[in-house]
Amino acid sequence: MLNFILSFMIGAIATYIVTILSSSIKSSEILEDAMLTHALVIMSAYEISIRQLEQTIVANRIEGLEAENLRKLHMNEFKAFANRKIGETAKHIPLAHANIIRYKNFEQLKIYATKQYRSKYAKSK
Repeated sequence: MLNFILSFMIGAIATYIVTILSSSIKSSEILEDAMLTHALVIMSAYEISIRQLEQTIVANRIEGLEAENLRKLHMNEFKAFANRKIGETAKHIPLAHANIIRYKNFEQLKIYATKQYRSKYAKSK
């Protein structure tokens, strides 16, 4: 009888450990995909805002130094916006998964997105 209870307990503990590990791995994969999607959304917003800025520059016939200053101002403002959004998102990530987050600011986000898509498309070819 004792062997039966001991065997049951060992089996239950082993099943519990396997369940915890598989859940942890799956949640890490989901979080990694979510962070890549988040990076792509921010990069898309950046591309759209650049396109709108350039259309505004052309439509208003802004030239030379004034256009360059406008571009620099836009870049600084977008970086501040993106960094705020990245910080807000990072607050919702559990500490157990904090090591999965590969970017802490806009510059790291651009590098992360580029590396992810390079590796993804290099594997598919």
